[in-house]
Amino acid sequence: MNQSLPSRRAALTGLAALSATALTGAGVAAAAPAADPVPTRVVDLGAIGVDRDGGGDPVENARLIQLALDKLTDNSVLLIPAGTYSIAPKPGVWHAAPILAIPPCRNLIVRGEGPASVLKVADPPAEDKPYIYGAVLGFAKGPVVPDLVCFTNFTIDHNCGKNKPPVEIESNGKMVPVLVSSISSYAYTPTFGRITVRHLTVHRADARVSLYFPGQADSGSVAVHDCLWTEASHRTGVAEDDHSFINATCTSLTVLHNRFHGVSWEKAPRTAIETHASNTVVQGNLIEKFQIGINITGNARHGGTTYRHLCQDNLIETSRDGILIWSHRYGTHQTANGFEDMTISGNHVTLRPEKYVGAVASGKGMRGIGVFAVKKGGEGEKPPPSIGFRNLVVAGNTIRYPTEYVVLDYVYLTELERRAGALSFAFLGTTAADAVYDNVRITGNTVYDCAFSGLYIEGGRWRGLQVDNNTFVDCAHSGSGRRQPAYNNKVLRISVQLLGDCVVSGNTFHTNPAPQHFRNRINGYLQVEHTGPERHRFLVSGNVIAIDPAFIPSEVTEYLHIAGANTQWSFDGSVPRASVPITNNAPGGTGSRIRVDQSEITATRTASGWQQQGSGTSAPTGGGFLPGDVWVNTAISAENPVHSWVCVTGGNVPVWRELRLS
Repeated sequence: MNQSLPSRRAALTGLAALSATALTGAGVAAAAPAADPVPTRVVDLGAIGVDRDGGGDPVENARLIQLALDKLTDNSVLLIPAGTYSIAPKPGVWHAAPILAIPPCRNLIVRGEGPASVLKVADPPAEDKPYIYGAVLGFAKGPVVPDLVCFTNFTIDHNCGKNKPPVEIESNGKMVPVLVSSISSYAYTPTFGRITVRHLTVHRADARVSLYFPGQADSGSVAVHDCLWTEASHRTGVAEDDHSFINATCTSLTVLHNRFHGVSWEKAPRTAIETHASNTVVQGNLIEKFQIGINITGNARHGGTTYRHLCQDNLIETSRDGILIWSHRYGTHQTANGFEDMTISGNHVTLRPEKYVGAVASGKGMRGIGVFAVKKGGEGEKPPPSIGFRNLVVAGNTIRYPTEYVVLDYVYLTELERRAGALSFAFLGTTAADAVYDNVRITGNTVYDCAFSGLYIEGGRWRGLQVDNNTFVDCAHSGSGRRQPAYNNKVLRISVQLLGDCVVSGNTFHTNPAPQHFRNRINGYLQVEHTGPERHRFLVSGNVIAIDPAFIPSEVTEYLHIAGANTQWSFDGSVPRASVPITNNAPGGTGSRIRVDQSEITATRTASGWQQQGSGTSAPTGGGFLPGDVWVNTAISAENPVHSWVCVTGGNVPVWRELRLS
């Protein structure tokens, strides 16, 4: 075994240079080796006599490995040769302590020889005596802040099928969580420098947090790239077991090209990725058989507002929520904004709510992409109140639900009083009083088969809101009958206090063939309402409602619902004129106007009410007109000098008077 060490050392010489380059984030080797020296010392676990075949006393194995770890200093490499190292914590140690403690060093590489290098938590001595530990690998106490540390190319096997620790245990008279993390800075290291985890395999994990780096405000960066979670599991399924597999609080976080595979829907883990950092990139990850895909969090726990977030091109299949955006007020930070500058784009979210096995709860679940809002409480509340944010773009995402006539009545899985939407921004009664949502654009997204609202925005004060070029296919036509309140059956609903004009344009609403009894519960396609005193306008234009010919229009309560006396709007869409209830449900403010393509009628809101204007070769004979409406003659000539007709009596058979040129 020792004879192979020189060749291994030689191989590590080249590796060290490459790894140092990766840790600095540069495309070439660091130009100042004195500042970031490459590792020069190798500690080889293959040379310490520890069992590598999965046998031996696991506590003794951990002790031998710890002796090797204690030799690590700055500029070191810990080599984990191929083999299975069965380990366990020493009896009686602190529940949050790691099994293996790494000295806080600078410029350290922990490297295996691929997935076959396995650190495995041993089978417990009895089922009712599981091993309780804080992490498999964690940083030890020390005066040095760990920096330039890279974990790469090995496997951690939590063996959760055999070792089943409780969610919480009693410590110092109170219940505390049992973490069983893979790699963590939690126990002894409140501040860290730059940490990289690459090509790590985590097998059979049910950790409270698998990779856990809860740094303070001055902590550095965390990068998790090209890692794999296999047979990931939820420990108990109970609500308090709220875990995530990547969770970091730092000044920079990148989570790229990782794969998260839950073991089954019955044991689907809670959350794959949760961020508490500025300068965050979550891109190209695959998540399947989880309850929640990604939590992008504003207002880091230690640092106030977070800035610059990109969540892009992730492939997500979950049973509860796809991507949740948090904007909360933590601790003593009184910032008005949780985050600034966030882009959620190009993600593909498949919701499988029929696979959710947790408890039914109001306000939880079934959002494809949405802001997680909580009610404001008193001092010391948990969780803290939702607050405002600035500069959010939700663009080019695809959200798909199971067809409800194939997977029947999945809307029963939650209480719909919570205001449901595939794209969900529900803030009514949940946010801090000073919350303002600035510069939000929702564009180019596609939602398929959502049994409730495709887009739901309610509550809060909004400035610079734009909803454009989205496509909603077969949304808001649940057959379950569980439709309270009724506006969950609006395909697109916006009810907010505007601080500036809002654009709703170029959106398309499709209703395709389906079993007839699943298509009779649509309350409407488009509903907007300005709830504030200011006179701002909804610019609603160029939207298309495309309905299959087999659909019975009378089954739709209303195509368009523009509510609120202070709401000003314009509408330009292709729907039947008689189905647009502009006189009752769309009062509008003075200056509002509507044009319906099929009959080229324009209606303008005046101080005294609606005035409609259309055109044709003769006055219309159908109903729907009021005194003062005007119909312009398109065939005017010297022989026919009638300029227009004015309605003098409304009703089912309106009476028109001619206006002649002479």
